Amino acid sequence: MFFLEFLFDSILEGWLHLMGWIVPEERLKPVHAFLLQIGVMIFSAILIFVFLFGVFVVAVADVPLKDFWIPIFVPLGIMVLQIIAGICVRISSRRKNRGNQTKDD
Repeated sequence: MFFLEFLFDSILEGWLHLMGWIVPEERLKPVHAFLLQIGVMIFSAILIFVFLFGVFVVAVADVPLKDFWIPIFVPLGIMVLQIIAGICVRISSRRKNRGNQTKDD
């Protein structure tokens, strides 16, 4: 049981970390970045809750997936798009940092 809990917590923590990448590292005051990070984490937690609730209902109840696809696939799609956008933000900010370092040297 401990192994499953550890595995689930690790996956959930990693997923939330990836979803938080959408907050840019620079160009924000630390207070604004912190508040934006909290907002993103709350939004991400709500999406994960709705997704897990949908999966749980389909797994436990006699509800067919075609009747309950919105609470499963819409949050999953939003989460995937958020992670892709976060990866793009990280790549863009690192390219800009690398460009600024060569200009300063």
